[in-house]
Amino acid sequence: MSTFGTNATSTLTAVRARVPARFSTAMDRLYELAQHNQLLEQQIQRNQQSVQQQHEQALNSEIAQFAAEPNHEHFETVKLHMASLLQGGQAKTLQDAYEQAIYANPTTRSTVLQQQVTAAQEEAKRKAQAAKTASGVNVKSRAALPSTKAVTSMEDTIRETYLRLTGT
Repeated sequence: MSTFGTNATSTLTAVRARVPARFSTAMDRLYELAQHNQLLEQQIQRNQQSVQQQHEQALNSEIAQFAAEPNHEHFETVKLHMASLLQGGQAKTLQDAYEQAIYANPTTRSTVLQQQVTAAQEEAKRKAQAAKTASGVNVKSRAALPSTKAVTSMEDTIRETYLRLTGT
């Protein structure tokens, strides 16, 4: 785009010296338009560069934020593979690319699988402990019932009551 503006301006400058005077006004106008065209092309190019830089900054910011998340501890190891997955269209998001890359890498895959096994074991222990605690929560021990006297005859009961009431 800018090559046209640059070439047109230099060509017009060379032709202007050889053009008869009666065409000089037209040549002047053509020269002005070529310069204006060149300025517009430069402005368009600057705008395109600015948009591209803003886009790159936004992408870099998103990538940095993704990498800083605690559940992406293998990012540095798999970032190149992630980039190739995204560029090749095999992954649509950073998370998708990350998951594919960590499972494609033997080192990170074994680490992640071991973390999953450990997490499952810890969860099972936690549930077992919670069940054990829950089963013992509502059980109360009771004191032994007071012993009762042996059942006696009616005559013995009357005699005991009489002695107690009379105080003898």
